[in-house]
Amino acid sequence: MTIRTVLAAAVGLAFVSGVAAQQPAPPPPQQPDFSKAEVKVTDLGNKTFMLEGVGGNITVAAGDDAVIMIDAQFAPMHDKIKAAVDAATRLPIRYVVNTHFHGDHTGGNANFARDGAIVVAHDNIRVRLAAGTLYGALDRLMADGLVEEQGREVVDGRERRYYALTDAGHGVVAEEARRMAASSQAVLVRLDAVRGMA
Repeated sequence: MTIRTVLAAAVGLAFVSGVAAQQPAPPPPQQPDFSKAEVKVTDLGNKTFMLEGVGGNITVAAGDDAVIMIDAQFAPMHDKIKAAVDAATRLPIRYVVNTHFHGDHTGGNANFARDGAIVVAHDNIRVRLAAGTLYGALDRLMADGLVEEQGREVVDGRERRYYALTDAGHGVVAEEARRMAASSQAVLVRLDAVRGMA
């Protein structure tokens, strides 16, 4: 992921956060009852399976001697997921690949790692999980001179930080907007060409 992509995401998040801050806080989400959750296994063919439980789905690909698993759902689902993989493949889980940082995809990482699986993910996922917040990415943007901290406050027991784009940050956002507009235009030209052939 380029610094431009991170900056564009941070700007978008800052905008959404500002709008969200003006809205009344929603009630906290209901936690699922993991004791009642079941894992449904669907055989996709070629020793590949989809597991459905609580949260994001899991893809399991079995090799000759081990399994690679895409995402790990929530930590309390570990035993049920492991049993489902064992029932479907009779092989150990050697790798867990995280697609992104949400807890319903990464919550089980530690348990599967304790079982001997190697957890693989993009470095930005590691950074985000280690930081526990988006502040890790914002700190990197600040170190690169693209944003500057404007202040901090504690709201409902949680620290909030406020950032502003620097002149360099504005330049990167403008350049990324130009690049995205050019890419969008190229897609539209191709779509028009495809429509013309139909």
